[in-house]
Amino acid sequence: MTLYERIKALIENSEDLSDLPKIATDVQTLEAELEDRENRIAKLHEINRKYLKMIPVDEPPANKEEKEESPTIEDAVEAIKQIL
Repeated sequence: MTLYERIKALIENSEDLSDLPKIATDVQTLEAELEDRENRIAKLHEINRKYLKMIPVDEPPANKEEKEESPTIEDAVEAIKQIL
């Protein structure tokens, strides 16, 4: 019988509290297991972050300002005048 079913049976028959201590013990066990798993997950996240920091990342070139500008209308007019 699952914990849910035991609690539901307790609700349906609230005069029989004989299973209540066992339910409380099981809930404590589940909470302890959950906390342990959360701690292990947190440790794994931290280890993962450390490993990711070890991976070299190529930095983009710092001189992005030297990007070639597209020609303006004035530039196009000057180029046509020089051709003619």
